[in-house]
Amino acid sequence: MDFSSNTNKPSKILVGISLDVEESKELISWAIRVLANPNDTIIAQHIVVAIEKSKRFGDQRKEEKSKRFGDQRKEEEKSKRFGDQRKEESKKWQSISKNQTQIRKAKAFVISMMGEFTKTCQYKQVGLEARVGFSSNPGEV
Repeated sequence: MDFSSNTNKPSKILVGISLDVEESKELISWAIRVLANPNDTIIAQHIVVAIEKSKRFGDQRKEEKSKRFGDQRKEEEKSKRFGDQRKEESKKWQSISKNQTQIRKAKAFVISMMGEFTKTCQYKQVGLEARVGFSSNPGEV
């Protein structure tokens, strides 16, 4: 199969990479060798995925249990609501901080890996970009 194009218009080639070093190196290397022509740009992208705690099994059990106790449980929950809101706010900020740390680590990984391909890309006259995205739902990226 011939992937080369006969046009002189530069292409952008998106390569999705994981944090698996060997797999990612192989994908980028293949894209440089096989897909890229002079003046093309290869974009290596990694997506950091957030995990929502509310979708975990344990939280679903808590919701079901509170439904069983009915009105009595609702009154108790109303009195605790203010404290719960403060706890949720704290958890939200902790989650944001954790996500920022994940993004920083992913950026460092992608950039350090890209350094290994600079000479090859210069020789083939191919541009190389690193991108890190964030999603709470990887199916919609």
